[in-house]
Amino acid sequence: MTGPDRPQGPFQVNQPGHGDEPGQVNDPGWVFDAAAVGDVEETAAAAARARVDQQALWSVAVGLPAVISVLRLWVLAGGDLQTTLLLVANVGSINLVAALIVTATWLLTAALVAVFAVGQLTVAALDEHPEPRPWRLRFARIAAATPTPLKVVVFVFAALTWQTMYLPLLLLGACVALGLPPMRWFGWLAAGAGYLALAGPTLAQAVEQGELVPALLIVAPATLLPFGVATPVATPLAVPYARVGQLLTVALVAAATVPVLEAPVLPLSVLTIAEGDNAQPVSARGWVVEVNDATTALLHERGGVDFVPNATIVSRVLCPDSSQTPRYRLWAYGIHIEDSLLQGIGRNRRPSQALDSSCRSATGRPAALRSSPAGLSG
Repeated sequence: MTGPDRPQGPFQVNQPGHGDEPGQVNDPGWVFDAAAVGDVEETAAAAARARVDQQALWSVAVGLPAVISVLRLWVLAGGDLQTTLLLVANVGSINLVAALIVTATWLLTAALVAVFAVGQLTVAALDEHPEPRPWRLRFARIAAATPTPLKVVVFVFAALTWQTMYLPLLLLGACVALGLPPMRWFGWLAAGAGYLALAGPTLAQAVEQGELVPALLIVAPATLLPFGVATPVATPLAVPYARVGQLLTVALVAAATVPVLEAPVLPLSVLTIAEGDNAQPVSARGWVVEVNDATTALLHERGGVDFVPNATIVSRVLCPDSSQTPRYRLWAYGIHIEDSLLQGIGRNRRPSQALDSSCRSATGRPAALRSSPAGLSG
């Protein structure tokens, strides 16, 4: 049989007069092709592994933010169960989601960028090691199963939410995860000239001020690319490289989660409290948990909750977080290098007001408030 009448797949038909030996005639009939069956089973197993890897990736991407949100409330409460329950009862899910998007999007995108980069560097080992061993080549399978448009979306979110000083590292990760087209020496010279024109002013500021870390972050990633750092590693080295890369990625993500857990989910405020007309006002700084018709619940920075009667509150001032104090005096096209692109655009459109003096003077929980009946302590 030929053409459309010829059966396809693991079963084939023998034709009379076409034997394996000269003059041998095979009986017509169906025979079983084990090699074809093996190919079909291998293809089905690969598709099943790809589905499992994608499900695992998105389970972590969806479940991790929920766990981080609950842990942030627990850390903010100082590990106290009753204070944690108070926060859970009063902090809405929208507040948690908004705070998580603002403070932890960079962490999620950084984890995905690391997975894609390490996986792409070790993807060559998948042909030599098709067996689905747990975590052996997990990043490589995830990188191979993730569509390129989805990777591009992740890198776009990373570019918008990462601090500007780390964007050269993101460029290196994009070149590794998405691949570089073959280039000759003049192509590398043209790309280097364009990069220097873009990052040169900030690099000059860093060198002038003696800031070594920002200067290295600008120079090192672009310098490594022409030396083949974005090229997948050789197959014999892919498995050990994958093991080390996956362990380092998990360790770095775990370390970067600590400041995210410590980031507040409530606005930091200073309340000026006076019990009477002739009473000396006291200032208390903390996070406002709840405001109702009778009292305002204030969680202090150093622990403890006070329910302050609204009639005794003279004023309330919103204060910036002390962790946002910049370390460098470097800007890239009007954006501070410790701000993301979104933060920089927002600051340029809505410049922040001068810091109120009460934000500096008010610290902790005033003794007058602890001993006063104006505040019901918790």
